Amino acid sequence: ESCYLDFSAEQLDLYKKLALTHNDQVTQMIKENGAAGSQIAMLTALLRLRQVCSDPNGIPNIKFLGTPPKISYIRDCIHEHIENGKSILVFTQFLVTLENLSKMFAQSGIAHAVIHGAISSKGRSQVLEQFQNSDKPMVLLMTLKTGGVGLNLTKASVVYHVEPWWNPAVENQATDRVHRLGQKNDIQVYRLIMKDSVEEKIELLKLKKKSYFDSLFSQEESTSVRMNNDGHSINYLSVDDFKFLLS
Repeated sequence: ESCYLDFSAEQLDLYKKLALTHNDQVTQMIKENGAAGSQIAMLTALLRLRQVCSDPNGIPNIKFLGTPPKISYIRDCIHEHIENGKSILVFTQFLVTLENLSKMFAQSGIAHAVIHGAISSKGRSQVLEQFQNSDKPMVLLMTLKTGGVGLNLTKASVVYHVEPWWNPAVENQATDRVHRLGQKNDIQVYRLIMKDSVEEKIELLKLKKKSYFDSLFSQEESTSVRMNNDGHSINYLSVDDFKFLLS
């Protein structure tokens, strides 16, 4: 199920400013270098806008004072799930979002565990054991890349994707961890999308150009942009698609 949320006023103001600035910069770069030579700038612009949608504090030199809507939405929903005895899996692509969710859970007294790329495989195993064997409902919070490998998460019956992914296969792979053999619960999956944002546009473009997006952004997607040996991004984002995503 996709959940569409409204921007806060502060967040919307920041989003519009960043969209305008990046659009001007990239438009100038395209004039000078063409679309192929401007890929890194296009992808970085889209990344920054996606970070605004998730948690603006993940952007360098930005101090965002409010609580991002996605974080407050998850807080409210998770209280209800925990009261109903359900354990929850929360996937985010951004480390700052993960850290702020973890702080929020701690302040709210919600039992939770965290897995991210810097945690060793032994540490991960210990966290998973703690989660799977907990006699109380718990939240497991993880970055999607670390969440996609060899994990059995059958304790969870609710999954939140804080951000939509370009590549649905990667998102499905993460959700599938919960559908392992031995899962006795019905699984509820929620995807959080900011209205009138690049996230909503990504969803529209994915429907039109599925194979294109499957290859454009691989499961290595992160807060950096992949490059091949000649300095261009691995695949190709057209100027028209970039303009649509920023519109």
